Amino acid sequence: NGKYLAPVDRAAKSYGPGSTTELADPAPNVPAGARSFMSWTTAYATGNAGVGTRTATGTTVRWGTVSVDPNTIPFGSQLLIEGYEGTVFTAEDRGGGVRGAHVDIFFPDGAAASKYASQQRRVTVIREGYGG
Repeated sequence: NGKYLAPVDRAAKSYGPGSTTELADPAPNVPAGARSFMSWTTAYATGNAGVGTRTATGTTVRWGTVSVDPNTIPFGSQLLIEGYEGTVFTAEDRGGGVRGAHVDIFFPDGAAASKYASQQRRVTVIREGYGG
């Protein structure tokens, strides 16, 4: 099903190695105090090698869970990901291949996760960490 797939026409455009990357659509207004950046995003699902049902923070994986490098995006942070308007993602997991600004999105459907592959998207951190 297409429930978790973002529209292709909203994908980032790259103009070759070393060039700047621009979005097909302008970035939405970033809320005061938030930070926004371009990120390589990937997808994971239970059933993939090394993926269980519990996150690094002890929660159960579900739609809205993302895996991050906690040195770049602290656990508990809330994120918006371009193409998934209406979903607030929570940084609750870490992955062996997730470094820097890379965000790995949990998909409840393994086929959708495989189809997503790797995409460059704008990520906006609207709350850093657990928010006090």
